[in-house]
Amino acid sequence: MHPHFVSTLRRLCLLVCAGGLLVASEAAEAAAPSVGDLQAFQDTADTGALIPALRARIREADTKTRRALEKELLAVVSNSEATTYGRVAALDVLAGFASDASVAPLGAWVDDARVGHAARLVLQAVPGRKADDAFLAALGRATGVERHGIVDSLAMRRVARAVAPLTALARGEDALLAVAATRALGAIGDEAALKALASLDPSKQSAKVARAEAIVLACEKLIAARKAGSLVRAQLAALDAMETTAGVQHAVWRLSLRAEPAKAAERIAAMFASAEPHERRAAAQSLDLVSDERARSKLVAAASNWSTESRVLLLENLSSRGTKAVLPLARAALSTEDAELRSAALVAVGRLGDASDFSTLLSLGAEGAARSEVLAAIGMLPDRKVDALIATEYGNPASPYAAELPDIMALRGDVGSIPVLLAAGPTASRPVAASVYRALGDLGGFDTAQALMEQRATADATRRGAIERAVVAIGRRLDDGTVTRALAAKIGAEGDEWTLAAVRMIGAIGDLEALTVLGPRMAASPVDAVAARAVFGSTRPEAVPLLLEFAERKDVPDDLARASRRALVRLSEELIYRDRAVSVKGFESSMRNAADADERAFVVKAVAALNPGEYGTLLESWKTYSDAGVVEAIEARQARLEGRSP
Repeated sequence: MHPHFVSTLRRLCLLVCAGGLLVASEAAEAAAPSVGDLQAFQDTADTGALIPALRARIREADTKTRRALEKELLAVVSNSEATTYGRVAALDVLAGFASDASVAPLGAWVDDARVGHAARLVLQAVPGRKADDAFLAALGRATGVERHGIVDSLAMRRVARAVAPLTALARGEDALLAVAATRALGAIGDEAALKALASLDPSKQSAKVARAEAIVLACEKLIAARKAGSLVRAQLAALDAMETTAGVQHAVWRLSLRAEPAKAAERIAAMFASAEPHERRAAAQSLDLVSDERARSKLVAAASNWSTESRVLLLENLSSRGTKAVLPLARAALSTEDAELRSAALVAVGRLGDASDFSTLLSLGAEGAARSEVLAAIGMLPDRKVDALIATEYGNPASPYAAELPDIMALRGDVGSIPVLLAAGPTASRPVAASVYRALGDLGGFDTAQALMEQRATADATRRGAIERAVVAIGRRLDDGTVTRALAAKIGAEGDEWTLAAVRMIGAIGDLEALTVLGPRMAASPVDAVAARAVFGSTRPEAVPLLLEFAERKDVPDDLARASRRALVRLSEELIYRDRAVSVKGFESSMRNAADADERAFVVKAVAALNPGEYGTLLESWKTYSDAGVVEAIEARQARLEGRSP
C-alpha cells in the first residue's frame, strides 16, 4: 500500500477518535445533573435522584469546581423566581459543602420564614468565627420560630460570645424562649455561662427545671475541662439544697464527688452508713468515682460498722471492679449466718481469691452452706493452681464433692483434667459417671470423642446414654464433621445396636456431614427409619432436597411419610427469610403429597400465616381444593389482609 495513503488513513482515524471523544464528553456534560434544574421544583417529591446526584458531583469535584457549584446553589436560593421547594432543595445540596463564601448570604436567610430553617442548618455546619457572627447578628432581628432555631444553633456551636444575649432572653417574658436560652447557656458551659445561670431567678417556675439541668450540664463540662473551682462547687451545693428532679439530684451527687475527688471516698462512706436505702444505693453506684486503691481500702475498713445491705453492695460493686482490697472483708463474711451477705462474699472470693481460699471454700460446703454457691465460687477462682487442687480432691475417695468436681473442671475449662476423667468414667458410681461424661462433653475434642466411642463398647446401658450425650456435645461444639465421620464408620461395622446408636448420635449432632451420611439411608428399615427421623429434625437448608425426594416415595410406612411432610412444612417456615424459593418448593411438595384433608389443612394454615407474595400465589392455586379446612384458612387470611374479622 502506498505510504502516503497509509499516512492519510491514520490521520482520518485520529480525527474520528478525537471527534468521538469530544461528542462523548459533550454528552456526559449534558447528562450531568444541573443546579439550575432545582429552581422549578414544586414539591419535595420532584427532587427524585437529582439531590443525591448533585451531592455526588460536588463531592467528587476539585476545589475550583466545588466553589463554582457553591455559587450556583446560592444563586438559586437568592433567585426570587425560584420556588420555595427549589430554594430549600438548593440549601439541602449545599449542606456540608458550604464555605466562608456562603456565610454572608446564609446569615441573611436564617430568619427567613420560608428558607430560614434550611439555611440555619447549613450555616450551623460552617466552622469559624464568621459563622458565629452571622448567628449573633441574626439573633437580634429574628422572631418566633426562627429565633428559637438560632438559639439552638448557638448552643450546638457553643458560642461563648452568645452568653450575654442568651442571658437576656432567659430573663425575658417569652417562657418557651427563656427555657431554650437557659438550656443553650448550659450547652455553652463555660464559666461565664455558669455565672449567668447562677444569676437567673431560681423561683421562676417555667424555667426552674431547665435552669437546674443547665447548671448540671455546665458544671459537667467545666469538671471535664479540669476547671472545677469554687463557682462549680457553690452551684452544686446550691442545687443540692433545692427541690429538683431525681435525675438532677443524682447528677449533682456524682458531680460533687468528681469536683472534689480527694473527699469522694469519705462522702461515699458516709452515704453507705446512712439509714436511707436510696442513699446506700447511690453510694454503691458512685464507687466508680473512687479510683485510688488506698481510698478504696479505707472504704473497706469502714465497712465493719455498716448495715448488712451496705456491706453487700460494697462487696458486689468492688469485686465486680476487680478491687482486691475487698478480699479481707469478703473472707471475713464467709462465716456469717446472713445468707445474702455470705452469697456476696462467696462471689467476691470467687472473683478475686487464689489457691489459698480453696480449702476454706471446701469446708464451707461440707458444713452445709449453700453448696452450689460454694462450688460456683471455686469454679470462678482465677488462680490456675486451683486446677491441681481440684484434681487432688477428686482423687480423694472420701471426698463429698466427687459428683460435682467434674462439672467444676468443665466450668474452669481445665482440659488437663481430661485423662483423669476418661480413666474415672468406666468405674465411677452412676451419679459421678454422669458428671464425668458431662464434663468430657464440655471439654473434649475429637480424640476424646474417639476414646468415648471405645468406652461405649463395654459400658453398661446407663453409661452408654451418658457417653452418647458426651459424644454428641463434642460433635456439636466442633461442628467440623470429624465426629460424624467417625460415627459413620461404625454403621454396619459394629452390629445393629451400634449402628442404631451411631445413627441417633449423628442425627443429634446435626451438622452438614450428618445430612451427607444420613440422606442415602432414609428408607423403611428400622435403622433407616431412625436416620430419616434424624433428618426430619434438621434445621439446615441442605435437608430440604432430601425431604423433597423422600416425600415423593411410595415405599415408606404411612407414619414415616406423614412425619416427613410435617418436617418439610416446619423447615419451609424456617426458610422463608433465608431461601424463599426453596421454602415455596417445600410447601408445594407437602401439599401435593398430602394424604388427606387434615394434612392439607395443616399445610394451608402454615402458609396462610405468612406474608403475601409467593405465598399468596400458592394459596390462590390451592383454592381448587374443596376441603373445609383449606377454604376456611384461605378466607381467614384474606379477611386479615383486608382488615376485617374472619
